[in-house]
Amino acid sequence: MNATTKLLLPEDVVVAPVADLPPELSRCVEHEPDDFIVTRSPAGTESVVVDAHTAALLEHFRSPSTVVDAIVAFCRAKELDPMRTLDDAFAVLTDLVAASVLVPAESRLAQAVLRTHNAWQTYRYYEIYRTQFSEEECRAIVSLHDSDSMVASRMNYQSGDPIRDCHLFWLPRNDETEWIFSRLWEAARRFNEAYQFELSPEMGMAQLTRYTPGQQYNWHMDLGPKEASVRKISIVLQLSANKDMQGGGTEIFYGDSIDNQLHADIGDVVVFPSFVMHRAAMITGGVRWSLVIWLTGPRPLR
Repeated sequence: MNATTKLLLPEDVVVAPVADLPPELSRCVEHEPDDFIVTRSPAGTESVVVDAHTAALLEHFRSPSTVVDAIVAFCRAKELDPMRTLDDAFAVLTDLVAASVLVPAESRLAQAVLRTHNAWQTYRYYEIYRTQFSEEECRAIVSLHDSDSMVASRMNYQSGDPIRDCHLFWLPRNDETEWIFSRLWEAARRFNEAYQFELSPEMGMAQLTRYTPGQQYNWHMDLGPKEASVRKISIVLQLSANKDMQGGGTEIFYGDSIDNQLHADIGDVVVFPSFVMHRAAMITGGVRWSLVIWLTGPRPLR
């Protein structure tokens, strides 16, 4: 690292408190309470953890600066000893240069790395499209099931506790059901305007699901291995009125301290990315019916 070389912290480098990371990520990073993480994710470079002083020093490289000039400016603002600060910071600055996070200002590495996809301008865990189906239409959908072909579906955790306990009936797309599928496709199309997932026109079969008291489908993602790896958008049509049941409903996981219940009612369509954690809460009274469908694409996660 040449003392006369002007270095730059490119605009696509993010310096953020480790404490702001999701808990499942921050637990994987060895750090002190006030540490920051420096990353340049579009370039695929290695992230570096630094202390709060070094994070503040790095902001002096947002415009081209030699190490000496940045240290002097930083120490003047903080009333610190420049020589001691240089000794303390030299090793980590060297690591940042080696990781192509702090780069020569005149090099091509100083240019912000262009992302290979269009950035989402917004993100929501879900959308609810209210009263897309009338109560009469919801009853008509429920009446399509044949009790003789209902399948009891039960999956357990390794502990033996149930993750899913319900009854299923598969609804094909045909002339009789086209009005259902086409309306659900339109809801997904509206949702996908913001995300532009690659979707295949085939919708497969819809899952008509019945939950009775004590039944639920606990926290899970619809995205998974093999055939489930190409699921992009999940759709849940609520077919039962809240007044006719106790408990139940669709919940989206935000965190333990937040109300996860979506409060969807009969005829409402809930749409969310298939990688979002969600559950069908346990029914304690009455019967809950829902219709679930997953839109897929030719490749995973695109």
